[in-house]
Amino acid sequence: MARRLGDLPRREQLAHIARAVLRVILVWAALILAYNLLPLDDISGQHPFVLVAAVLLVFTAVFVWSTLRVLKADLPQLRAVEAVGFNIPFFLTLFAIVYLVIDHTMPFSFSERLDHVAALYFTITVFATVGFGDITPVTSTARMVVSAQMVLNLVVLGVVVKILLGAARRGIQTRGTAGAVNLESSDDE
Repeated sequence: MARRLGDLPRREQLAHIARAVLRVILVWAALILAYNLLPLDDISGQHPFVLVAAVLLVFTAVFVWSTLRVLKADLPQLRAVEAVGFNIPFFLTLFAIVYLVIDHTMPFSFSERLDHVAALYFTITVFATVGFGDITPVTSTARMVVSAQMVLNLVVLGVVVKILLGAARRGIQTRGTAGAVNLESSDDE
């Protein structure tokens, strides 16, 4: 039976939150490790648009899997927050890989050469719409891929978060709990 985090005793709430935070931290650590150990030479022959399509397929598969986990979770709201904490960094890591591959296969696509740190930094500045201007796409291909990321950022922020929170709401409603659920106004989750 699905439950709301706020319905649990305080001690149990904290234990569930601690486990969720630990899972997110472990996923981030795994992403950082995989990102830094990725053999770019094995994927550098791919066309950037093929890579973007592959990134979208992988991200969609992971997103669907995490949404299903939210729907089946004992604490769907907490699982939804955990899924957001995983899906967004995963999305950013995938685009950082794309930028590394572009820079590796088509040097001078950006205003400076990208290493792992610079590619991730650039991806995050594009995602956050900060755009400091220190790294910029120079070629048409790089600009098109960055533009695609900008559009997809809106999708990730708008649709993905809404779907995950909706899945949490639906998981509680369909699996049963007393009272209506309103994630937006809940102070205890």
